[in-house]
Amino acid sequence: MALAACGRSESQADRTAAGGASASKGQLDYWSMLAPLVAGSHGGHCTRLPASEPLRGAAITLGQDGRLTAPGIDVDMRRAQMIQLGREVRDGAVQVSAMLSIDAADGPVLSLVDEGTPDGAAATLMRNASQISCARGSPLEKLRGQPLYKAAAPVIEGTARTLKCGSMKTRMAWTDTEFKVADGILTLGAETFDLRRADRETLMFTAEENQLAYSFSLPGGPLMYVFYDGAGRVRSVEGRTEHETTHACHIDA
Repeated sequence: MALAACGRSESQADRTAAGGASASKGQLDYWSMLAPLVAGSHGGHCTRLPASEPLRGAAITLGQDGRLTAPGIDVDMRRAQMIQLGREVRDGAVQVSAMLSIDAADGPVLSLVDEGTPDGAAATLMRNASQISCARGSPLEKLRGQPLYKAAAPVIEGTARTLKCGSMKTRMAWTDTEFKVADGILTLGAETFDLRRADRETLMFTAEENQLAYSFSLPGGPLMYVFYDGAGRVRSVEGRTEHETTHACHIDA
């Protein structure tokens, strides 16, 4: 459930990401929107690798204030350079995942998954060469409980904006096109997309660009990406299939 089109470097670990208490004026506090979906104590049968050391009674705990604790680890994940949440519906079953990364190479990197089956939830925390893995963990009920477009409604839904959309046939003509999301319906010009029918959704925050990306796909449709800036304003929309780009729109700055 990776949002491959939005991958970026995560080297600037000293930046404060996802808003937090230090969100600057005019910038949205993305952390406060995303954190409640994954905060909690992610316990289970925990082991420290590579020594395969059992950690009895241990847990990986993430607070809504950003504090991440585990045996030997106490860090502020509000400094995360990347936060990615995924939700997918397969044969009526909901599967979810999350990843929060301060530094892709050295960590900490927290990965959570819930396959929607008994004992299907797990948590992994990596830092340098060390790893703590907790199998049969706590279900991600809040992340599973609602579509991501609803969780991100304060950003996703709003007043209509005019984007410049290019013709995929001529690749030259740019026309003014209205973009809006209301009541779970995304409107792009004459097209509408019912987000309530989405079978795959992701939300990704990247600190380097101070950007939130929302992606979704409908059965049989293209994978659509909507990018928002640090103030929650839509910046661009892209649509892709396996073989071609179907939509290309941007704000006329």
